[in-house]
Amino acid sequence: MSTPDLYHGLVEQLSGEEMALWQAWKLASESVRARIAADIAAATGLSDPDFGVLTRVVEIGGGRMRQNQLAELMGFHRSRLSHHLGRMRDRGLITTEPAGNGVEVVATDTGKALVKQARPVHAAAVRRHLIDPLNGLDARKLLLALEKLGALSVRMPPGQGRECDWFCPFPRSCRLWGGRHGVPRSSSRSL
Repeated sequence: MSTPDLYHGLVEQLSGEEMALWQAWKLASESVRARIAADIAAATGLSDPDFGVLTRVVEIGGGRMRQNQLAELMGFHRSRLSHHLGRMRDRGLITTEPAGNGVEVVATDTGKALVKQARPVHAAAVRRHLIDPLNGLDARKLLLALEKLGALSVRMPPGQGRECDWFCPFPRSCRLWGGRHGVPRSSSRSL
């Protein structure tokens, strides 16, 4: 069933409460992510996409990763990622090397050092902008609700994300689905 078929015949607008929930979700998710990215950028000079690329290459790939796998993990179209990697290469954060019929992205010592510098900033920013303001809310219930929403976005049954060592929005790339990466669930590393 295509997306248009899913909505065929539906004309009912969102109720006021549903629209308020939607608007609050958009504002919260966008602003929390932007504040965390701004803190990382201020401390390290890394943009949000820089941080995303480097953490995946260093922490999931052990310092190197195929470009097509990185594109899938980032949710970027290959051409968008290629352009971004070119800018990162120009700044000395990564190099690229031919690998069979593809390209491998390799984090430089500078890129690795910036990931190491950025991780405590990331952790502090997540606590400051996401966790601490939720003072008194049941974090476990929120986590379960967000996992359920994430599972819906990739057509996974609710609860499946926690079965994987690393909850990933691209299930064909995670170990649960026979993929090639995984960060231990017990790790405090989040991407």
